[in-house]
Amino acid sequence: GQSLFATAGWKPWRITGLDPARPMFEGEPPDETIDPQDGEYVEIFHTSGGKLGVWNPHGHVDIYVNKGHSPQPGCELEYFRNSELVIST
Repeated sequence: GQSLFATAGWKPWRITGLDPARPMFEGEPPDETIDPQDGEYVEIFHTSGGKLGVWNPHGHVDIYVNKGHSPQPGCELEYFRNSELVIST
């Protein structure tokens, strides 16, 4: 989407990022990730920092749901720790 908007020469009014993935965002240059320059208002929700999600801010507003830690309350089933369950399903 970013290259489409750059070609058109305008920014979207609002972008909501849901849990940017650490493998694709951490250490990458700003033009390859989401940041405040990508839209007029960029908000990011973080829910799994330190595992597969990023801790660092990427928006005008960064919301760390339950401090951004994983697992979130009520989601204690750890995908990586319960491989037997995943394999059996």
